Amino acid sequence: MGDIWIWVIVAIVAFVVAPAIGGAFYSNQRAAHFASMGDVAGKPISEIVQAVGKPNAVTASKDGNTAYQWLDRVGHSMTHHVIMVDPSGKALWYSHKGQF
Repeated sequence: MGDIWIWVIVAIVAFVVAPAIGGAFYSNQRAAHFASMGDVAGKPISEIVQAVGKPNAVTASKDGNTAYQWLDRVGHSMTHHVIMVDPSGKALWYSHKGQF
């Protein structure tokens, strides 16, 4: 009977605790990549995506611009990064909100 509890604990660590810890490192890493880029205005979106990873969503607007969005969750905290890009693929502005 004691062996079953050991396997239950191993499963909890493997499927719950480890991914949560890994997600925290990944999210912090992405935030650090955004911070290290400084002002993104005028940078090509391809360069930004290469630095921070593929966005979770890409949304076109009526004016021809496109919003690239990254959303990360760590526990109960969320971070949201948005970069607006003009039709030529150059970043216009960046916005970030964290821990909501």
